[in-house]
Amino acid sequence: MNNPKVSVLIPVYNSAEYVSECLESVLNQSFSDIEVICVNDCSTDNSLEILEKYSEKDSRVKVFSMPENSGNLQARKRTIKESSGDYILFVDSDDYISENTIESVYSEALKSQADVVHYTLRVFSKTDDIDEKFISDMDSFVNPVYSEIDENALLEECYCNNKIAWVLCSNLFRGDLLRNIIDKTTNERIEYGDDAYLCFLVYKQAKSYRKSQGGIYYYRIGSGDYATTEINLKRFEKYCRQKIVTNELKSFLIESNEYEKCENALNILDKNMFIKTFECYTNSIPEEDRHKAFCLLESYWGSEQTVNYIATEFNDRLSYISFLEGQRKEHESYINKLQNEIQTLNKELSDYKQYHEQCEIEHRREWIFQREQYSNLNTKLHKK
Repeated sequence: MNNPKVSVLIPVYNSAEYVSECLESVLNQSFSDIEVICVNDCSTDNSLEILEKYSEKDSRVKVFSMPENSGNLQARKRTIKESSGDYILFVDSDDYISENTIESVYSEALKSQADVVHYTLRVFSKTDDIDEKFISDMDSFVNPVYSEIDENALLEECYCNNKIAWVLCSNLFRGDLLRNIIDKTTNERIEYGDDAYLCFLVYKQAKSYRKSQGGIYYYRIGSGDYATTEINLKRFEKYCRQKIVTNELKSFLIESNEYEKCENALNILDKNMFIKTFECYTNSIPEEDRHKAFCLLESYWGSEQTVNYIATEFNDRLSYISFLEGQRKEHESYINKLQNEIQTLNKELSDYKQYHEQCEIEHRREWIFQREQYSNLNTKLHKK
């Protein structure tokens, strides 16, 4: 049996609300020579049950499960390992594609022999609390300036010149580009930045890129996707963990003797990831968590790199000084808060000691009284 022309890869985690819409859009394509690889990352809703029903109805759907919840990157890696198609198309489980998408991008790939074929991505909101400008800015980011790139220039155009985006969805990839490197990739848990990680590894080896005139990827964005609203420290640390992406890429490039030629692109990616995380810090962290959040930022990027990156974000010295003054006040406020908590704890400890001492005194009195009672009783018994 021949391998399918295109493998559609869908990592799934708690997507019961949308995964049927996603699968329907893939299975009803005008191009049918596909396989659909779904990897369930230990969903806690009924996503797996939905996937298995589709698998029973359509033999093109293959369902696999991760042994434990491992994050988006590891689920994507599993889909790649299970794939066999000449080309690979990623679709997130809460998104969907237009009916002619695979036919359009595959035809372009055959015609141009491109390693990467991009098609249009449309951003839409699943909630009402996403700013329209934010959607517009993201739409501009994910849809490229160029219609074609050759001569191994994808890495530079993406990470240095921002002419194409580091987005897995809305791209068709030559399958072997991903399968040849997947066993060498990190086993770290990465929840934000997995697109940037895998695109970096593909773009550094891809020789050609084309834009398809047909096909639309519908990207559903909600308040949880990007930090546009207030977030807690646990979620903020997931943003900070994007630093792992550039650390792991650096290790990969050093091991493969490619670091020198990719260093500039990697440094720019590192800075861009920091700036995105820093924007999350300035816009979305509540006042009471800001000190701890900044400490998290420093713990991943280091104090020196953090200061250097922040300095480049301010257009003038006065603005930077103002920011540092704000940080100083936040630090002092946090120290005062800790001191007050320490005083409260010391007072509670002192009160507990007094209570404990009083209980011990009462206990000794009771013991002396009981001993005297026993002695008196014993004396009376002897007299009788």
